[in-house]
Amino acid sequence: MIGTYLYAGQGLGNQLWSYYALRLIAKKLSLPFALFGTEYFKGSSFISFDPGAAIIAPKRLGPNSTLFDPFQNYFSEQQIVHVGEYCDVRPYDSRCLSLLPNTLIDGYFQSEKLVRVVDHNIFDFFSIRDINELSFLSDDKICVLNIRGGEYKKNKRLTLHKKYWENAMSYMQGNRGVDQFLIVTDDPEYAHKLFPKIEILEQDMHHDFIALSKVKNIILSNSSFAYFPLRFNKQSPHIIAPKYWARHNVSDGYWACRSNIYKDYLYLDRAGQIMDSDACEHEADKFIQQNKNAFSYKYHTYAAKHPNRMKSFLRNRFIRYG
Repeated sequence: MIGTYLYAGQGLGNQLWSYYALRLIAKKLSLPFALFGTEYFKGSSFISFDPGAAIIAPKRLGPNSTLFDPFQNYFSEQQIVHVGEYCDVRPYDSRCLSLLPNTLIDGYFQSEKLVRVVDHNIFDFFSIRDINELSFLSDDKICVLNIRGGEYKKNKRLTLHKKYWENAMSYMQGNRGVDQFLIVTDDPEYAHKLFPKIEILEQDMHHDFIALSKVKNIILSNSSFAYFPLRFNKQSPHIIAPKYWARHNVSDGYWACRSNIYKDYLYLDRAGQIMDSDACEHEADKFIQQNKNAFSYKYHTYAAKHPNRMKSFLRNRFIRYG
């Protein structure tokens, strides 16, 4: 048996990755699985899946190594922390495929290396309720901007600068012949301030998810939300994402996280240059090897917090982009 939890504080993308990893690991190890905390699942109105074995489990608000029957072992994905930036740069943790039976697991598990080593069909794990009216988004001339606002706005190191979106839009116009942009967002007020002349599609998680599953051209934010609708997208979409992911605005070579380099994505840097995923992986791994003293290695699910709250507050609100 392999088991894991969904937590109330997770976004939909993180929840889907937790479940997906559970299924992949259980399949690779030929073990049954169980998902707990399904009452917190944020996509229950339009996504269905098999939660696995029915086991009575204690409620949990976050990762916890305390065990209960039938679990006899606990596994926490390895975390690598940038000691100056205090952000998580974790890559794939291959130990997840060497687990003993009856192990309870916690982690982000957002690396495609796990996806690649397990023979499977993702459509066997998830069932998605469609919205046929959004099929118009498969037009070659349309591009969707997936703008993330919300709590991201509190951290200028995390919130993508307007220049990122403008550079990506220029690329889509020049290289893809795009002549219409639309926005999918969790924060319409913020998105409207960024681009007041671009139409925002209906603000509903279901609509946002299905829109991304149909679009032919997409410019992503550094959020895990879009990964799964793009996996369900049958259009072979052209995808631009921010290089260095959650530290696009400030990184000098590290990724936060290294796990968020995906095969079919093109990554845009602050200078407006495009790099494919293979080149990004090579560069990211080389940086970690050459700067080992810049990182600390831990076994904990969530990223470290800066020890000085005031310094963290100030540095997260004043940055120079470029």
